[in-house]
Amino acid sequence: ASYDYWGSSEVYRSIDNGTTWTALTTFGINFNHIRIAVTPANPAKLAIQCSDGNNPLYISTTYGTNSIYISDCPENDILIFSPTDQNKLYCGAMFVFQSTDNGTTWNQSASSLGWSSVSISGSGLYQTACVNTGFIYISIDYGTTWTQTASSKAWSSVFISTSGQYQSALVYNSNQLYYSIANNIGP
Repeated sequence: ASYDYWGSSEVYRSIDNGTTWTALTTFGINFNHIRIAVTPANPAKLAIQCSDGNNPLYISTTYGTNSIYISDCPENDILIFSPTDQNKLYCGAMFVFQSTDNGTTWNQSASSLGWSSVSISGSGLYQTACVNTGFIYISIDYGTTWTQTASSKAWSSVFISTSGQYQSALVYNSNQLYYSIANNIGP
């Protein structure tokens, strides 16, 4: 995606390893940043969320072409697909919301902690998140409850494997990467 705060932000695609790029969208929305999500459950499917005050969500099932407006996302800092369910999406910022119907409806699935990054296992059972205050939280019950697990650092991104066993976290503005392996996953 291209980002032009004063101009229009759009989604582009390259099919030659980044040598050339073709515009896929013509949103024409100024003061807009774009979030993009893809899922291994359907590699042709792309979710595009614009942040223009309304947070419109568009879905394409043709690798980004022919995007269709679905709904407005409740929040706009995070947008991710489930890796195993092509109809399950998550969005968030202060809260985390889940949609099981391709973004048509949204339900709050996490309390207000100021989420800055969320990662979800293939089943959705295991979730890892970092918050703007610098802590990492985990959930082992589909995001219903959360437990603080890491000390305060400037965490910027978290990642979790499809099984939920492997997790990593990046610290903002440093050369640090933390990695965790869970030997006994689950409740």
